[in-house]
Amino acid sequence: MHRKISDEVDNRIGICNSNRKVIMRKLTTIKIREERKKNGT
Repeated sequence: MHRKISDEVDNRIGICNSNRKVIMRKLTTIKIREERKKNGT
């Protein structure tokens, strides 16, 4: 039981780290899009 719980926690931590990277990429792409819109108008 303890081993299973620790594995789930490790998986959650890994998912959080990967999600953080994905979120950062999305934020940067959104910023670039906003800048392009400002330059376009």
